[in-house]
Amino acid sequence: MLPVVAFLGPLSFASLLWGVGFVTLTVAGCRDRLLAAMAALPAVVVTVLATTLAQVVVSFPFGWTSTCVAALTIAVLVRLVAGRWLQGISVTGQRRTWPYLAALSATVVAGYTVLWCATGADWEVVSQTWDALFDTNAIRNAFESGVVSPVRISDFVNPDHVGSYYPSTFHALGVLAMQLTGTDAVVASNLVSGLIAGALWPSVAALAAIGVVGVGRLAPGVVVLASGGFWAMPWAPLGFGVLWASALAAAFVPLVAVWLVRLLAPIDNPARSHWRGRGAVAPLAGSLAIVALLHPRILMILLVLTFGVWSWWAGTALCRAASVAERRRAGWLALGIVVSSSLFLAVVLRLGRGNSQFGVRNWEVDSSLGEEVLGYLIGGPGGTIPQALTALSVLVGLWVAWRQQPLRALAVFAVGAVSLDVLTASVRLTALNGVTRFWYGDRFRTMAVAGGVLVVVAAVGGQWLHRWAERQFTATRLGALQVRSAYPGAVAALVLVVGTFSAVPSMSRWYSDAANDPVASVVSADEVQFFRAVAEVVPEDARILNNPTDGSALLYAYVNRKPAFFVAGNVGSTPNAVWLRGQFSIMKPADLCRQMNQDGIRWVINNGRPYSSGVIEAAEAPALAIPPGFPLVTERLRWGDRKLFELTGC
Repeated sequence: MLPVVAFLGPLSFASLLWGVGFVTLTVAGCRDRLLAAMAALPAVVVTVLATTLAQVVVSFPFGWTSTCVAALTIAVLVRLVAGRWLQGISVTGQRRTWPYLAALSATVVAGYTVLWCATGADWEVVSQTWDALFDTNAIRNAFESGVVSPVRISDFVNPDHVGSYYPSTFHALGVLAMQLTGTDAVVASNLVSGLIAGALWPSVAALAAIGVVGVGRLAPGVVVLASGGFWAMPWAPLGFGVLWASALAAAFVPLVAVWLVRLLAPIDNPARSHWRGRGAVAPLAGSLAIVALLHPRILMILLVLTFGVWSWWAGTALCRAASVAERRRAGWLALGIVVSSSLFLAVVLRLGRGNSQFGVRNWEVDSSLGEEVLGYLIGGPGGTIPQALTALSVLVGLWVAWRQQPLRALAVFAVGAVSLDVLTASVRLTALNGVTRFWYGDRFRTMAVAGGVLVVVAAVGGQWLHRWAERQFTATRLGALQVRSAYPGAVAALVLVVGTFSAVPSMSRWYSDAANDPVASVVSADEVQFFRAVAEVVPEDARILNNPTDGSALLYAYVNRKPAFFVAGNVGSTPNAVWLRGQFSIMKPADLCRQMNQDGIRWVINNGRPYSSGVIEAAEAPALAIPPGFPLVTERLRWGDRKLFELTGC
């Protein structure tokens, strides 16, 4: 596929979503065009989130129409309730939007370029990971049913266990991608993944940077470009796992960092700190709520970090209090934080005990504590390619933030986030497992949160470095004008280019490299062709008995043919699926016919060897290796060692 043609769908998808968000903010009363441009993607994602929640109480088909109606409704309500407040918000008089839009266009292209290269220039290549089975199938099911409610999104997997909450905004965005482009669920998942990396993440990073350092001479476009130099976020969760919903939630972490800092920033004046930060309470709570609804496990990481920062702040306020009244107030605050933190920890530990959803995962330790720390110092956490310019901005930003009292909370937050990730990755302690179990002890989730905080720190460092360079250029009579006009953008563009090329090998490992590996692949290109041949034979409303660990669970995502098993493991979508998979060819004919008829299954597929790497071990299904002459079935399709049978003897 030609690159120009290959990018038409992704770029159209991103542009249309941005347009919906921009119009929504404009109708809501936002007069600052630059602010509306920066907040357009985050706003439309929050709108889609609200639409999924609305389906919990109101039944309606989800799609572009319902999304636009929701956007208009939210815009009108915001204008009525807070229109004057929104009209008064301005990004320090900055009105030029084209530099930001140009930078955002560059990151969108870069984000999709990484995905396109990682897939081997084929959007049909799915992430070769276990979670991709559920997520792509969930997109297909939501597309077919119009249901994206978080309490119903997973019902199709196991009809016996319905009504459990699972964040569904990623899948809803996938539905919009399918409707716009006419592609399958696998392509849609890649389009949304690229949207998160190339559009949503840079936009939130720019908003967060402005919230901390202001526009000044560090233009939003520069921050947007520089955000592409981080591997911890967005590429870490978008590769391993695959953690699509977690990446979507982690993209909003910079806003949490900003509002936490703005809440605690007046600590340089303890006498007034209790009052001056109150205006940030509602935005902070709102940001945490967005993260929680997008993925609760990311919220758990943030809560641990937030309690830590609050404890540091309370202790600092207590030490700096100058009067008895101030010490009393700070002491009560510190006591409240300690008590609330203890209660929170006790509750979460109690909830986690004996709950399979929060079981301890004994991940292998790939590197030592020192190696992980060094990885962050050189801008290459998790053993990735070091990013010197990104690391420099982060280290300088930490130094500047610690020296500036109003930003010291940001430095503490960043060090805490990095420390939590390093401990999660390299230390295995029973006491630590009690807490880390709530994000599976998965360092790719903690790494994403750390990246969300470090991008704000990098903005602080980038602004300081720019001012330093400006002074140097002025002192050498080269002129500050040239620095302002060329230097920051050029450096940021270099960071984006280096970050883009560095992300490709890591992402390829989970996409094209794994797909071409007979051991590591979930489904190969040849198997996808087999699926398309199956779709020519099997009716659309039929059900197929399968072994999900051989990749056949993706029949639904690719070609809209429903297997009995949509995910790996012993979770079947029909009453007798588990028993049939294990006993099919050795059951008595009468029992086999009865159970197959009960489940409405008339087809059986054997897709060859099972996927044999990952968290869930490969599971052979010898009973589905139907021997020649088996009387109850007729072979309808053969594709190498892959076979499709029809139940004809019942």
